[in-house]
Amino acid sequence: MTDKYVYTVATEDGVIKKGILNANGINGAAVMLRKNNYWIIELRQLEHHSAGYSLLSKRPKPKDLAAFSRNFASLINSGIPILKALILSMQTNKKSFNVVLDQLVLDLKAGSSLSGAMSNYPRFFPKIFIGMIAAGESGGVLGQVLDRLAIHFENVSSLSDKVKAALSYPVLVVATAILCLVLMMTMVLPVFEGMLQDVNASLPFITVVVVKVNKFIMVYKYLGLGIFLLICIAVLLWIRTSKGREISDHLLVRMPLFGTLLRKIMLARFCRTLSTLLYSGIPVLASLHIVKETIGNEIIIKAVSRTCDCIEKGESIAVPLKESGFFPPLLIHMITVGEETGALGELLEKAAAILDREIETTVTNMSSMLEPLLVLIIGGIVGFIFISVLLPVYQTLGAYE
Repeated sequence: MTDKYVYTVATEDGVIKKGILNANGINGAAVMLRKNNYWIIELRQLEHHSAGYSLLSKRPKPKDLAAFSRNFASLINSGIPILKALILSMQTNKKSFNVVLDQLVLDLKAGSSLSGAMSNYPRFFPKIFIGMIAAGESGGVLGQVLDRLAIHFENVSSLSDKVKAALSYPVLVVATAILCLVLMMTMVLPVFEGMLQDVNASLPFITVVVVKVNKFIMVYKYLGLGIFLLICIAVLLWIRTSKGREISDHLLVRMPLFGTLLRKIMLARFCRTLSTLLYSGIPVLASLHIVKETIGNEIIIKAVSRTCDCIEKGESIAVPLKESGFFPPLLIHMITVGEETGALGELLEKAAAILDREIETTVTNMSSMLEPLLVLIIGGIVGFIFISVLLPVYQTLGAYE
């Protein structure tokens, strides 16, 4: 396993150079430098805080990346050098960000570029972030790129918050209903069953069914839970495979109700990401390669891969996207017009805005439809169990009268 080493060396002409290299031990690093006829002035292992790795195991939220980009852009646009701006931005970010920024400062002091330093933390900075920072550095428009990144992640965060807010009530209803069912099956039903057995009452058919189902669940609950967990683990492992991801993505976008919403979310993410990259001056082919690595949907990944092959052959962007069958005609038309007029980034941004509005409408309609539907279904299940429990009680009381 290689480690990172910070070095300061002098060339044969007396020029001082600083940088970072990967090597197997400090002796290996020294050998690599001496092979290039460098005089070693300083050589040490790059230190990383252990807390940094534990914090890096969790990806930052889009709103955190948006806040960092916005603060950093303000400092850069004010004319503050990158290194000083990075140090100042540590005062306005979360501790998890500060741990990483501290390491970025060390990398920059060692001679690394900002994008190169960020690429050492792929779980913290996504591909789109690193690619756009690299484009901003090379084009001298880092402040503008950071502003564009802030807008991008603000839009992503806003859309995510709206979807979560709209679906929170249905999720709460389902969770409450499941809790009620568990309490009834484990606490209420056994009490009534014992009471009915004491009076030797004959149980109606629906009561017998509910009692037997409850007994089966109580007897085999641990076995059932174990089988359920094994199935979940097997499905998760299968989804991690290429074929599993492809099949699961196809199934998800074909789900009733949720399939349409997921498809629009994926398309909006594609349009917004590609638009942001193109606005930053990254060429179409390079932008599509970044989209392919960040989109997270096998259907779009395959379509983008075919598009990259077509671009390398000098062909159109829209044709392979249309052939995939995933992209709607309006979006294909906008991409075609954008490609012909040289305004692809602008039209993709407009397409993302249209899709965002459609997503909000879809989520609102879905939430309005799901709420009464869930109440009806769950009320029916709870009512069925109540009737199955109370029916023999009324029959027994009637017999005594």
